[in-house]
Amino acid sequence: MKDIIIIISAFLIVASGCDKGKLDSPPYPPGTKKSYVQRYLATDTLTILERIGAIIENNELNLSKASLVHHEENKGKTFGLADNIMLFASLEWKEGFRDGFFDYTEAQGYDEKYAPMAGDTYYNAEPVFGLRSVPIAIVDILQSIEITADSDFSPELPAGTNLSHLFKIYFEDPYLVIQNEYRQPDGGYRLSGINYSIFPHAVTGGKLDEINFPEKPFIGNTYMCVLDQLPKEPGAYKFKVRIKKTNGEVIENISRPIPIEGTN
Repeated sequence: MKDIIIIISAFLIVASGCDKGKLDSPPYPPGTKKSYVQRYLATDTLTILERIGAIIENNELNLSKASLVHHEENKGKTFGLADNIMLFASLEWKEGFRDGFFDYTEAQGYDEKYAPMAGDTYYNAEPVFGLRSVPIAIVDILQSIEITADSDFSPELPAGTNLSHLFKIYFEDPYLVIQNEYRQPDGGYRLSGINYSIFPHAVTGGKLDEINFPEKPFIGNTYMCVLDQLPKEPGAYKFKVRIKKTNGEVIENISRPIPIEGTN
């Protein structure tokens, strides 16, 4: 009888573990004990890619048709709002670069410290290679992201003025998934090409000047900033992206010139 009680107790423990890690996606075996966030990055470098042609509709961002402004195929073109002009800004860790490529394996080792801080302790799914499904979070908390231009955007917006109110921003927000007990949050945005049946994902989107970054810990390391208003005059505009952390550190970089239509 004692043996039967022990067996039943063990079954109940395993069953309760399954329920705690239950997802809207297919069930996973209990006891894997993987962090939901598979990479935590310390950051000290900002890179900017100038992109056009991303498709944003039905709350989904599709970058599969996007191209770089400075590719040969776009030589001589001028871009408007329909092109979804994007500053693809990425916070990275310079020691993670190897031969010009970012090596995520160099950024491991943070999980033991930061996963519990994020409340990320019991997700039970293994990362699956090649499915673009592994969430990444930065360990820094951002104070703000500001964007300025090197030329006047209008008489009211001279060069160097903060243009954050003229941009929309989209970024991965894995902390929202953790807060939602590892389930896909309702609403919000999605990235096409992500395998949502393996890992739920959340993308926060909105006007750049309306995002309260200090309330967004453990967010992703890439920020898709899409221009939402044309300048007064056409021209080749360079944009400075300035990211300030709550510890006072500032990381910034300047884009290459982007030929943009004017409203005149």
